[in-house]
Amino acid sequence: MHADIISFQLAASRIGYSSAAAYVARRRSIFPIRVRQIGSKLVCFESDIQEYLRTGESQACLSVPAIKKVVAVKTGRPKMAESLEAGRKGLTVTQLRKSKAGVQ
Repeated sequence: MHADIISFQLAASRIGYSSAAAYVARRRSIFPIRVRQIGSKLVCFESDIQEYLRTGESQACLSVPAIKKVVAVKTGRPKMAESLEAGRKGLTVTQLRKSKAGVQ
């Protein structure tokens, strides 16, 4: 591994973020250092850290976007309107939810 590349967690600690706070900031696109992805690893360049510490200018817009978790099918207790809609269509609530989500 190149000496200029450091792990995301180490970069976070270098600028005073806890690991959890760094991941939250990254997910919200406000982590101030450019984050890159090499394979499945999140990394930062030492030069980006030095630039941020020198200028104080955020590089968040240059980072790879965080993957947003998407739930394909809604779960939980249905609302009355959802139950009635399923009944009108002759489906169960689960079948209605899957049809709305485009899941087979």
